[in-house]
Amino acid sequence: MHKHRIRCVGIVMEENSILMVLHKHQTKEEYWLMPPGGGLLEGETVLDGAVREVFEETGLTTEPERIIYVRQFVEDERNYHNLETYVLLRKTGGELAKGYDPEEETQYIQDVGYYTRDQLLESNLTVHPAWLLDEFWQDKQLDFPVSSLYQGMANVDEEVR
Repeated sequence: MHKHRIRCVGIVMEENSILMVLHKHQTKEEYWLMPPGGGLLEGETVLDGAVREVFEETGLTTEPERIIYVRQFVEDERNYHNLETYVLLRKTGGELAKGYDPEEETQYIQDVGYYTRDQLLESNLTVHPAWLLDEFWQDKQLDFPVSSLYQGMANVDEEVR
């Protein structure tokens, strides 16, 4: 049985690029890109959690605009059933720098930066969630319609490329 975990993810856009964090597996030579995010702290709102996670992982300060996605996914390797909330954030300050994950002793975070859709597609890295390679950019053009809010259930192993 998987442990339940609530995650908050910050979506920060700069022109036609999205803020992403390069991660490395703790024991394997595997790398992937994903927006900054992590576990919700007790008593914290998902909006505040997304702001905190972006600051911890990237050094940027932000303000929440609105929730744009909700997604569930299973991580068999870590035994988690995650419920994720994606929050569109507006950058207000800070300096972009590789941050840290206070939940982990060995750090996953290798680098941070902004990526265009083409850069994500050309990177050959796994991108989590996989819909950041296509549907996300369509939804952005439509100002993230409510009809796209719930992204369904996935298994992260299915997204590896």
